[in-house]
Amino acid sequence: MLKRRTRFTDADDFDKLSLLSARVLEKHLAGALGVPLYTHREAAGALDAMWKATRRNERLAVPLDAFVIAAQREVFISCGLDIPANRFTFHGCHLVERETAGQFLFFCVFELVLFRHSSNDELELAEAWNPRQLERVEEELLYSASYRPELNRFLTRRQEWIERVILAQPADFSGT
Repeated sequence: MLKRRTRFTDADDFDKLSLLSARVLEKHLAGALGVPLYTHREAAGALDAMWKATRRNERLAVPLDAFVIAAQREVFISCGLDIPANRFTFHGCHLVERETAGQFLFFCVFELVLFRHSSNDELELAEAWNPRQLERVEEELLYSASYRPELNRFLTRRQEWIERVILAQPADFSGT
């Protein structure tokens, strides 16, 4: 399932199809670090206060849990699904260069297998929640001539990796 990006819900790549994606927010970082959110401070001061609150003498890194929380938020907003963190399977991180030289986007990629039980079909629930933005695309058609011009930069610049890592492996339907 891909999401059609719009000016109302996304920052760029408007009218392109993309994987569900979300920015990590300060509250995701605070939640993942287990520290308070310092909303009364400017961004740099809030980040510094969160670092101090961790009480660690090491560099501050964004924990993977912050990316999972952002993914959960995006799946809830885009699909209306409240998915527990343990259903997101991590498949790695990627840097993708932006159109401006030297500027990059950082992606953590997760796989989420939707349950298709007749009484609780998550795919049908998501499509009913957001029928204008969500589009079901068959794997074998994803990189076809009809879809390729509609794909965002991550899908086009990481095609080989997506085909090798995400599309080539059988999905884990065990529910664990």
